[in-house]
Amino acid sequence: TLKRETDATVSLLHIEMDQMNQRIDELQIQSDKRYAFLNANQDTITRQENEFEVSTSGKFDELTSITSDLSDTLSRTNSTLNSQFGHIFEVIKSHNAMLNRLANG
Repeated sequence: TLKRETDATVSLLHIEMDQMNQRIDELQIQSDKRYAFLNANQDTITRQENEFEVSTSGKFDELTSITSDLSDTLSRTNSTLNSQFGHIFEVIKSHNAMLNRLANG
């Protein structure tokens, strides 16, 4: 009877071991799926980062160039306006002098 009990115990242990191995296989499959999912997400993130870098490449230099051009244009416009106002001021002074001469006869 000891042999039967031992055989029965060994048989139960084999069944439990088979069940545990099956569970390990299931967990491995889940782990593989999660790993594949995470890798796919990482690939997507990396691709999006690369696309962003490509789409923004040179934009800072372009903005800097545009800002520089605008600054130059504003500077020239300011200079032109100052010149024109100076000319207008001289014309007004000249007209005032003429009007003073006419008024004082």
